[in-house]
Amino acid sequence: GSDMATSKIITVAVLAISLTSIAQAYTGNDMQQMCKGTAVSDVNACNMYMFGVVDGYESAGMSGMCVPENVKASQMVEIVKKHMKAVPEQWHKHASHLIYDAMSSAFPCKDQ
Repeated sequence: GSDMATSKIITVAVLAISLTSIAQAYTGNDMQQMCKGTAVSDVNACNMYMFGVVDGYESAGMSGMCVPENVKASQMVEIVKKHMKAVPEQWHKHASHLIYDAMSSAFPCKDQ
């Protein structure tokens, strides 16, 4: 259905972002820069990157993060921004790790 198409689009977008930054890891600093933009393209890139990272972790069966299906991209972005604001000393780390930390704190799996 449309969820599968959206997932494929997000995966391709994340892959494209990943391929452009193979030589240098995409860090929290990079994500901060992308996600502070107000242009539609910046907002969409920020949302798609975060959704793609979460989808990647979930597809890989990574434990510790159980995000409800009805969580919107805008909600996810705000959760990550809140986490990022609390840990500026970690902005040099991989952006995907910071997203994982934020989302696993907000939505821990109940059986762990």
